[in-house]
Amino acid sequence: MSQWHCSIGGQKYGPISEADVKQWIAEGRLSSLDLVWTDGMAEWASVSQVPSLSGGVAPAGFPPPVSPPGLPPVAQQAVKRVRQVEAPGAKASMICGIIGLLCFGIVLGPIALIMGLGAKSKIKQSPEKYTGDGMATAGIVLGIIGIAGGVINIIFVIPMLSQL
Repeated sequence: MSQWHCSIGGQKYGPISEADVKQWIAEGRLSSLDLVWTDGMAEWASVSQVPSLSGGVAPAGFPPPVSPPGLPPVAQQAVKRVRQVEAPGAKASMICGIIGLLCFGIVLGPIALIMGLGAKSKIKQSPEKYTGDGMATAGIVLGIIGIAGGVINIIFVIPMLSQL
């Protein structure tokens, strides 16, 4: 029985037996667009172009349900998809920063700053678990701008208004 090499999403596997290739096709690991090669072939060909393999090919575009056997541990970790959630306070920090920029900056600025720093801390501790780094950064920056605007208003604008 011939030994096959497969290319799935640019990652090459093999040599594997023809029976394993057919099993991968049946399990949906190989689609009609994935490439295969064995001794005697001039170049890599899509599974749909190889008559001995093209029966029962999984439709193209579906990801493999499980990773093929024999992957190195680093690749197996990459195949595992970790569900990430937004860091607590990231979005609220950004919203407080935006509202604080428009009004109430002296009140909402510190809130945005504190929530943004807390969210960034969570993301730094567990980057594989949390997203929202950009929103937290936006909240921190807008919070600082809101605080600065509020202080400027207190120092310059309010005394000017009291003279009127």
